[in-house]
Amino acid sequence: MEKNNDYNTDMAELIKKFTSAMAENKQVRVKEPNVYDGTRDALLIDGWIRSVERYINFQGWNDERSYLFATTLLRDRADAWFRTIELTDEAPTS
Repeated sequence: MEKNNDYNTDMAELIKKFTSAMAENKQVRVKEPNVYDGTRDALLIDGWIRSVERYINFQGWNDERSYLFATTLLRDRADAWFRTIELTDEAPTS
């Protein structure tokens, strides 16, 4: 239980520092989301999508730029699947 309290305290401190940096208008860099290789695991997929959405929201990108960025994160099976979508002109435009 103490380990969870330490983790929560550390996270709260990190959020506080991040918020302070944003308020002071310092340039803040956010780690890019990991690539997605097509692994079929619901938790992994959901986490990856959420990380991409958070990154895109932080950057303030429009739909087209967001779409283009997300496609650069696809690897292996995921990239092959997306390639078939592109070739059949079924890919979304944004």
